[in-house]
Amino acid sequence: MKNEIKSTNELNKPIEFNNFNLLKKYFSGTHTEKTLKDYYYNFTRFLNFLENTFEINSVKEIKENHVLAYISHLKNEKELKNSTINTYIAAFRFFFKRAQSQYPDLKDPTKNISKLKSDYFDPEDVLSLNHQDIKDMINYIDVKDQKSYRNKMILKTLYYTGMRSDELRSLKYENLVEIDGQLRIKLFKTKSQKQQYIPLKSYFIDDILKYKNDIKVLFKFNNMNEKYVFPSYFLKNKKMTNSGLNKIIKKIAKPVIGKEISAHNFRHAIITILLLKGVSLENVSDFARHSNIKTTRNYDRAIEVKKAKTVGEIPDL
Repeated sequence: MKNEIKSTNELNKPIEFNNFNLLKKYFSGTHTEKTLKDYYYNFTRFLNFLENTFEINSVKEIKENHVLAYISHLKNEKELKNSTINTYIAAFRFFFKRAQSQYPDLKDPTKNISKLKSDYFDPEDVLSLNHQDIKDMINYIDVKDQKSYRNKMILKTLYYTGMRSDELRSLKYENLVEIDGQLRIKLFKTKSQKQQYIPLKSYFIDDILKYKNDIKVLFKFNNMNEKYVFPSYFLKNKKMTNSGLNKIIKKIAKPVIGKEISAHNFRHAIITILLLKGVSLENVSDFARHSNIKTTRNYDRAIEVKKAKTVGEIPDL
């Protein structure tokens, strides 16, 4: 092969493995162009994580515990489903298998790592939060300072947009863009890795723009574009962690609705609310930005489960 690597020393150059053409060499003839690009994305993000977390500088240094740490990161911080994480594992496993065919001394850190179990669909989880719960939680927050103001806007944003935790925590003011006279949220990082837009309801637009202006005046910020909308610390402009976000929500939910709620429950709730309102499955799927409409159907199925339980409570004659 014309561009084939001649020395195992090449494995010590991570920059080479960030090159799509080089990765393509390992998968050529077995996968489609789309699959190759997906594997490329998964593997390079994995390398970036290792470089930043463990200061690993070469592919040969990767061990099983590093792969497990990344899987934990995808599951707990990124909140990816098991099925999605399994695509990452498949990419890593296939890469090392093909690389070993040229470099026998390369150890495969994925050798003893099994794929995760299929995601369990729990209708009760989908139906655990409703419109009245959310309304009560928002009304419960008494805006006394910038943090309580932020927390109230977090709940409103989760409700009106159906955003995922990482999307909300990564949100900056530069993501608020106007298209055809309508303010939208532009997402650069999404679960599907595609750039997406979220249209906003007029009522919420007024709220988010007022919040932006109030924060700007309060902290005397000049340029807001690079500021996180919901930071853990405003002056430090520090991104909130997933556990930090859920801690805020649980602290509000516990005394108000007596339920253990996370940010993702808001996403479940708004999807379910829209379906109960009679919005078509296709339109709700578009709103939720599901890559597969089958995911949206799970919510529809949850509603049917709830109806069945209600019918079961009708007393016999």
